[in-house]
Amino acid sequence: MKDIAKGPAKLGDLRRSNLVLTAAPGAVVDYRVGQAAISAITMGLEDWPTDQMRRVPEPSLQKVLNVTTLRAPPVTQNIDGKRRGELPARRFPDWQECPDCGDLRPSSGWMDRSGQAALYCDTCKRGGKPVPVVPARFISACLRGHLDDFPWYDWINHHEGCNSRNPRLKISAKGAGLRGLWLSCKGCRAGKSLNDAFSLGKQRHCSGRRPWLPEDISEQCDETRTTVQRGASNVFFPIVRTALSIPP
Repeated sequence: MKDIAKGPAKLGDLRRSNLVLTAAPGAVVDYRVGQAAISAITMGLEDWPTDQMRRVPEPSLQKVLNVTTLRAPPVTQNIDGKRRGELPARRFPDWQECPDCGDLRPSSGWMDRSGQAALYCDTCKRGGKPVPVVPARFISACLRGHLDDFPWYDWINHHEGCNSRNPRLKISAKGAGLRGLWLSCKGCRAGKSLNDAFSLGKQRHCSGRRPWLPEDISEQCDETRTTVQRGASNVFFPIVRTALSIPP
């Protein structure tokens, strides 16, 4: 898999069986690049290299799915020093947290290195090296399957004059559980506990975001979005269809 936002930046390897189950299009997958933890969503078939995907003749399954062709995911090969068979993924969630200082920002607010998918804190260091940031722990979802970042900035009642275009938030632990998890703004000094983050109705209506589609195409949705943990098993459920294939 590769990060489409950074061109050739490699995220990791997946088995073909994962690409039809736990890491299928729309699934949020954890990767490890060096010492950095990266969370990315598998892009839809619109971005897959169909010219590198061989046809799989399965008439019974094609009839069940009402499709004319089935193709197998490509296998990575090195041809003339170039990698083939890579599938696209997009960083998700976009908000990242520094595990040392607790700063919380969108991906554009962190330091990166050319050609790498990892992002780093520009102030914290370990052993003389910058600390890699980690994905934010919460995301938003609705019953229709839309996914979005947790509304980190909007969760706080900011003071007048706070700059929302360059958000610099901070997460700190002031006690046990969600009640002791405190989100504050480093700009206006406003803050709020995350105790109610998982309560229905505490967030706005769903944004209709579908980050696994090209150009992040959104749609109208009147559902109320709720909070889920990024790595929870209920973030993604594949729709499974089966068919009995009898060789001629």
